[in-house]
Amino acid sequence: MSKTYKECLASEGVTVLDLNAADYAKLAADAIMKAYRETKKVHVLVPKVMDQKKLAEIESYCAPELDFLIMTAEGITGTNSISSLNALLDNTVAAVYFEDPVAPGLRESNATAIISASRHSCAQVIIGVGPEVER
Repeated sequence: MSKTYKECLASEGVTVLDLNAADYAKLAADAIMKAYRETKKVHVLVPKVMDQKKLAEIESYCAPELDFLIMTAEGITGTNSISSLNALLDNTVAAVYFEDPVAPGLRESNATAIISASRHSCAQVIIGVGPEVER
């Protein structure tokens, strides 16, 4: 029997909150601000492929404390580029935020690598999981 997405993340030591929120941007911003308060770091990495209105809302909730850096996407898939992630990760990154699915029907194939690299750099990982992903 295969593990659910939630079980896979938990097996990697990731704290999983299963919340249903009407204001997705506010929920993401709250998690990002929690990472900022806990780490005292000022940068957040976010995906290039995400709703720009949602990103603007997240940034407005987190201003002026945090700066957002954009991870590039891989080719036509839109998944997050690990080389971009590694280039941006340093000791000033509080959190890495990404979404799964990246787009309807397209899962983030680099999730495990993103989590591993982020944890290695002591950055927190925040994942916005759409309702169509099995938990």
